[in-house]
Amino acid sequence: MLGILLAAVGCHDRLAHFFGGYAYDATQDCLDPPGVVDVVAGPDPGQCPAVRCWQGPDGSIYVTSEACDAPPDYEEHTGDMSGPCVKALAAYADAGHDICPTPADAGGGL
Repeated sequence: MLGILLAAVGCHDRLAHFFGGYAYDATQDCLDPPGVVDVVAGPDPGQCPAVRCWQGPDGSIYVTSEACDAPPDYEEHTGDMSGPCVKALAAYADAGHDICPTPADAGGGL
């Protein structure tokens, strides 16, 4: 999938960069391991000095330790005093970033 995204970006000869982060799991109150979430048009603004929390258009929550920007339909909620970003940022602040446990049935069987 990553190769397809890179090829698509290259075909249009446009600048783009990845938006990635830790998805917040509100049910387990923990973070999924980090990964690429979307692609943002334009040059990468570089690493941010602070952790940020973003809400996707579908309500999903992402904590980013490097992204200074996000896709245009994402909203930054880092400064919220209540809500899911407060909990997501607290999970990130925990030792090991409070990564969600891997389910026992998440094996590699085919």
